[in-house]
Amino acid sequence: MERGIVTPFHFLVCFSGSLIDIPARTNTSDFVHDVSELETVDRALVETVDDPFTGNPNAPVVVVEFSDFQCEYCKESFYTFSEVLKNYQGIVKYIYRDLPAVTPDHPHALSAAYAGRCAHEQGKFWPYHDLLFLKQ
Repeated sequence: MERGIVTPFHFLVCFSGSLIDIPARTNTSDFVHDVSELETVDRALVETVDDPFTGNPNAPVVVVEFSDFQCEYCKESFYTFSEVLKNYQGIVKYIYRDLPAVTPDHPHALSAAYAGRCAHEQGKFWPYHDLLFLKQ
């Protein structure tokens, strides 16, 4: 897959109490532009207590990604959010939720998601997450 192509996957974003479903972006400035035009909803609609997250727990922007470790589009969003988190430290909270595709094209997606849960229980989710996407 060529980098820079907008994928069919979406993010749910909570921004200062706002919730929106926006297309996944490979360009940080496009993402920031999309997030800047949101309406208000209760942040509790997207917050979770058992899913791994990174970033500021009280950040004004909360991103919830539904992802599959074996999905090539999800791998692209990995690069996008690595940049977003680096460029907007303290402003973004990024929550990862499993959405493994159980298809012949993704034969290891479900077991990778289970292993991710085990890594999370051991405090090692993010190194596991990063390694799977980097080696995909």
